[in-house]
Amino acid sequence: MLPRLTARLRAIVELPFFSRSGALPVWESIGWWERRRIAFNLVVGATGVVTCGLCLLALIALEQFLGEPAQMPDPPIILAMRIVGYGVMANLAFTAGWIVELIVRWPWREDGTKFASIAFTLGLVFSVALTLLPAAFMILIACVGLLFPHLLLGR
Repeated sequence: MLPRLTARLRAIVELPFFSRSGALPVWESIGWWERRRIAFNLVVGATGVVTCGLCLLALIALEQFLGEPAQMPDPPIILAMRIVGYGVMANLAFTAGWIVELIVRWPWREDGTKFASIAFTLGLVFSVALTLLPAAFMILIACVGLLFPHLLLGR
């Protein structure tokens, strides 16, 4: 399984959007990253919408089958603040990508260029996985709650 995953990631890194040929001057390097920021935000944002939808479905399922009202943050603005905070942190991590590339390029000239493609690809994959994590957690809780309601209800 790991060799197949590695092969797929290598194939992605070699796609034109993810790859970069040759070393670029500092400002062009930063521009390469920044031209990908909107796509990064759209992918991570769309993943966030899917995550929110899956979490909501899990809460609705628990409410329907267990008869207990779903608990949402009080006040609801807290949820919106968490979502915005997550987006800010994702963009800070994205910015760290080109900062680290510039640091890596210093001692390892040509390898620094390879680093940009690999870091961007793995960063996007990691960001999508991290964004899906709450949905996976909520689905797990919903499954446990539906199979073993006494664990969630304490009865």
